Amino acid sequence: MLGALCATFAASFAQDISTRALPPEISYPEGIAYDAKGSSFYTASAVDGAVIKVNLASNRSEIVLPGKTLIESADPFPTLLGMNLDRAGRLWICGGRTSRMFVIDPAKRSVLKKLTLGTGGLLNDVAFTPEAAYVTDTLRPTLWRIETKGSSIGEAQAWLDLSRTPVGHIQGLNLNGIVATADGKRLLVAHMDKGQVFSIDTATKQVTAIDLGKETLTGIDGLLLDGTTLYLVRQPAAEVVRIALSPDLASGKVVARLTNPALLWPSTLAKKGNELLVVNTQFDTKDKQPPKQPFTVAVIPIAKLEGG
Repeated sequence: MLGALCATFAASFAQDISTRALPPEISYPEGIAYDAKGSSFYTASAVDGAVIKVNLASNRSEIVLPGKTLIESADPFPTLLGMNLDRAGRLWICGGRTSRMFVIDPAKRSVLKKLTLGTGGLLNDVAFTPEAAYVTDTLRPTLWRIETKGSSIGEAQAWLDLSRTPVGHIQGLNLNGIVATADGKRLLVAHMDKGQVFSIDTATKQVTAIDLGKETLTGIDGLLLDGTTLYLVRQPAAEVVRIALSPDLASGKVVARLTNPALLWPSTLAKKGNELLVVNTQFDTKDKQPPKQPFTVAVIPIAKLEGG
């Protein structure tokens, strides 16, 4: 155990928005996976790949995997990015510029599988359907699929060439966040530079853009889908946005936007009861200026995003 973390504090500028301090083992965190059974979350360092579990009730953390366990010294930044827990409790972590995926057993603190998804990519986020894991790549026009059957994990396949779909491909930042509907029939993916969200039918591979009106949503990073409510994080804008989607997911309306000094180049989010846990990466300070210490996860009451 690392011992008690710094106490949660409520900043004076927003009494009901607080932050959770992360231990010094974690620098430049990007991903988050919430475990409702244990009232805890996982995150990792995008520098050396250290993975930790933070108990929200006790405010204590423990190292799941020490730094350099999953990555090599020569691996370029950023390494570990988006992560998610599957139904079996396995923690899947996207390896960023390493072009690798990692599946670990957090309870046993062991690596179950490492997969290499080509070269030259930026594996960013992962979502699950009952049959597979789907992984976004921000630099290549590929949506990856890894079949899962029971306890078995298949090999990665280049499932969809996005350059042949309405998503397209640009010389910039492409797909980032991804979520799946509860029935696994659709995936929602975010295009970072275009500021668009697309719906993908997992049976037919049909891709359609979700009509969000004339809203400006460039810089989308992580997504969170709760029924027909979609939350997204706009990284450079340091903004969390709540969208009410139509029942068929064809369109949506922005109902609330939130910016706050507690958000420091935020990446993605998870939902804990009536709160959102938002990761502060501070990637904008990397190799430019010292980041604010310690790194944090912002805790935002959903009531702050109820809208009008």
